[in-house]
Amino acid sequence: MPWGPIAARSRGIDVVWPPTPPIDDDTIVVPDYPVYVMLPTLTAVRLPDRTPIPLLSISLEEQLGSFLWSFTAPMSRAGLSLVDPDAGGSPPMIEVAINGYVWTFVVDGYDDNRRFGSNTLTLRGRSTSAALAAPYAPTRTYMATADRTAAQLASEELPVGWTLAWDAVDWLVPGGTFSYQDLAPIEAIAQLASSIGAAVRSAPAAPQLEVVPTYRASPWAWADSAPYAILPAAVIAEGSSSSQGGTNPNGVYVYAQSHPSGALVKIAGTDGAHQLPMVVDSLLVHPDAQRERGRHELAAAGRMRTVQRTVPLFPAEPLPGMPDLGVIRTGALLELEDLDGTWRGMVTAVRIDATRSGRALSVRQHLTIERQYR
Repeated sequence: MPWGPIAARSRGIDVVWPPTPPIDDDTIVVPDYPVYVMLPTLTAVRLPDRTPIPLLSISLEEQLGSFLWSFTAPMSRAGLSLVDPDAGGSPPMIEVAINGYVWTFVVDGYDDNRRFGSNTLTLRGRSTSAALAAPYAPTRTYMATADRTAAQLASEELPVGWTLAWDAVDWLVPGGTFSYQDLAPIEAIAQLASSIGAAVRSAPAAPQLEVVPTYRASPWAWADSAPYAILPAAVIAEGSSSSQGGTNPNGVYVYAQSHPSGALVKIAGTDGAHQLPMVVDSLLVHPDAQRERGRHELAAAGRMRTVQRTVPLFPAEPLPGMPDLGVIRTGALLELEDLDGTWRGMVTAVRIDATRSGRALSVRQHLTIERQYR
């Protein structure tokens, strides 16, 4: 590695990172009701002919750090011929609508659940952005010879028909800096995003990727940031939590490999002396990128608990007086008025379950929330 312990120690600039990216202050406030009323719905159709698919139930999941949604869905074996991924040709595509929210998926497998008295199977699939990953997408070896911004480099990896929403720090990458070997498009885009600690997500129903900050608001500033939603204790159906450790560092050196540029990134109001190990990445050639990667490293190293909470998925068109709280995406900052006090945390995973019991349908979203102690 062309990085030496002495030659590359130029401290460059000393960056203090007090602000966080702007946050929409249009917070959703869920009212504290004794009862929440909704009429849950679940439909699934094959694309493009929109033939109905007889799903018994379905579970959808998005995790921060994974670029796609995934699903599992039990169904009668009689419906397999409609979406059999082993039938040859292109993998089947389906559209799923839960309480008015829509996802599109590619079906890439199923599990056989045959046993006495039951003849069901479980479909498995992922967002249509799976087409940007192996084995569906070809890999290539590439070097960008011209100057481009990170967002431009990422956009150039996409095939026709796909778009990219780059909603993270962007910076100029000199020609010859960005290169890779044997990567599929999604892997190349993830390499750019991860260099600043950003995450790649898939739009639920459109051929679009989103690059977003993993921590849109820094944990040490959560108390002063507008949350996406405020949830009262009454709306929380169940929950649990577990400790994850963390050290609450306040400084980190960030350097560009083979480039005379670097920074000490520290939390405003601190001396930055409680430091993480140095971070080195060939793409961190600009102060903005160094600052954002440092902010991410400091945010991710906080003392934290992982908290699970289950809340309803209210319909896209709620009944009068009911909350306008839809799918809570990963990265959302929540304020929870919990039984043991009010606190804030960031959603790191969401699982939506639509479950049938006889003729009744229940829809819940299970949130995994990162709670930090600063």
